[in-house]
Amino acid sequence: MDEFELKFQVPQAALAAVMSGMRGGEQSRLRATYYDTAAGALASQGLALRVRQEGDRWVQAAKGPPRGFDRPEEEVCLAARPARGDPELHRGTRMYKLLRDALDAAGATADELQPLYSTEVDRVTRVVQAAGTTVEIALDTGTVRAGDRSQPIREIEFELKGGDASVVVELARQWCSTHSLWLDPLSKAGRGLRLARAQDTGEPVKARPASGSRVRGTPQLLAGMIDSALSQALANLREIAAGQAADEHVHQARVGLRRLRSVLRELGELPELAQVAEETRQPLAVLFRQLGNDRDRRVLVPAIESAIRAAGGPHLTWELPPAADRGAAVRAPQVQGALLLIVGWLAAMRTEPPAQTSLGDTRKLVAKRMARLQQRVLEAGARFDALGEEDRHGVRKQAKRLRYLAELAMPLFDEHKVDRYTHELEALQDALGEYQDYATALALWSDRVLVEPGAAFGCGWLVARQDGSALRAAKLCRDARRQLKPFWTVHRG
Repeated sequence: MDEFELKFQVPQAALAAVMSGMRGGEQSRLRATYYDTAAGALASQGLALRVRQEGDRWVQAAKGPPRGFDRPEEEVCLAARPARGDPELHRGTRMYKLLRDALDAAGATADELQPLYSTEVDRVTRVVQAAGTTVEIALDTGTVRAGDRSQPIREIEFELKGGDASVVVELARQWCSTHSLWLDPLSKAGRGLRLARAQDTGEPVKARPASGSRVRGTPQLLAGMIDSALSQALANLREIAAGQAADEHVHQARVGLRRLRSVLRELGELPELAQVAEETRQPLAVLFRQLGNDRDRRVLVPAIESAIRAAGGPHLTWELPPAADRGAAVRAPQVQGALLLIVGWLAAMRTEPPAQTSLGDTRKLVAKRMARLQQRVLEAGARFDALGEEDRHGVRKQAKRLRYLAELAMPLFDEHKVDRYTHELEALQDALGEYQDYATALALWSDRVLVEPGAAFGCGWLVARQDGSALRAAKLCRDARRQLKPFWTVHRG
């Protein structure tokens, strides 16, 4: 069966209150061992094979690749503890083929499966009934271990046992607001695998195409677009929330958020998207801006300062005001609530409700939005030399929106034409981004001149670089008028 489950990290300061909220729940101790080959044949395919002691019984579970917050899982109850994880116990199920295919693809056999990591958890479970829906809430405290490395576990899970996934989301939102929980898509298996590989953090997650080479209807199309953007954003945001993020995690989180906001903004008039687009607009915009300020401080300013000093500029003693806590920005209840609204919307779309908008009408809207964005980019780009800073920045934002919308809407159109189109846009987007970086830095250095006159050298250096960057951006804007050929007039049948 597929399970819909939302997992959250519990801040240490909130643990006592959360435990109080679980008072009267059923208590159990769970010990689990996860099996894979030394090279991670199962994990490479998004699979997990777990043997867990639950009271007096043993249960082997095979878990498939997650799809958002849904994940296929098959369990087999055992009379005694097995010697190791055994895929044969799942013979006859869909998970058996996934396990066998993963081993075959790695050139491995089931005999090579070995214990890689384990968890010891004290669990308190409550079952809540609301609006015809059954939700199991499980609070886990304990440890995940791999060799001599370990991490504490402080997690709470909300799992749909029957009924409507939106009830799970609403219940989770209430707990998030009360206890400052934050959504964590990384499973215990994922954490254990990192420990086994001696990794403190995961690789930054980049954009992936929207799923579905042929979409059946508007709900499926929109779900694929939102899921692609949300998955990228959440994977990187969790690293920021956990305090483990590198600069590239922040960059990829912003890309994911930009892609997500592009869909919600440009297609938000569709009745399927209207409510979630409106309710999440402000929190996502605030978070995007906060992470952008963080990027300017941590990446842009040091890089520019280093380049100016290499050009002979003086050493400046100035420091920017203390940065806002980027982890706290992600964990903020408003942000977590917005992310949960989108997760809940996605779950509803995956039940394949009747379309309120025909796929043909949605395709026309997507084409209309892309045509409008392209027109704005090309018309403003033709006057780039004469535009003010704000309007030049607007060209960049619209070019990004156009590119991301084109990429995410690829299932509606010829993918080769979309690829060519977005490749042309990428070069323009990079040039506009370089210009904007110089503009942002020049504003900072100009402000500093009032306090530290030596910053004037940097201002002169930045003006020269910005002027050259503006010339390149203007040329690419002119080139775009010849090269950007609309692809949205031809679509898949």
